[in-house]
Amino acid sequence: MPTATEQSDNVFTAGAPQFAGAITPLVYESVHELMDFMFASREHAEAVLRKLTGKPRGQFGYRFTTVMLRNDEVVGVELGYDATQLAAQELPGAINMLRATPWSGWPHLFGTVNKALSGYV
Repeated sequence: MPTATEQSDNVFTAGAPQFAGAITPLVYESVHELMDFMFASREHAEAVLRKLTGKPRGQFGYRFTTVMLRNDEVVGVELGYDATQLAAQELPGAINMLRATPWSGWPHLFGTVNKALSGYV
């Protein structure tokens, strides 16, 4: 870790669609228990997250990410928004989630997940 007098090689940049593949495992790891509950497996969760992080809108949209690069490699990601932004992304996020999720996963999302996460955030 650099001291106060050393310069860091880390670069922070706004999220963009081209980072979707690289940030997906990092986002998954930050909420893996929730993702496993929603999608039953890491493989399925990451497939959906990859689609969601490549879109500008929704709770996982790239416009809400800041990406940390070291030597042009993604090494970190921050995903965040305020309460107003979150509320504005609820409908686009739900639509994106349904578009990214195979039909077979819809009953679980609508039934179990929706009930469990109602009022979660």
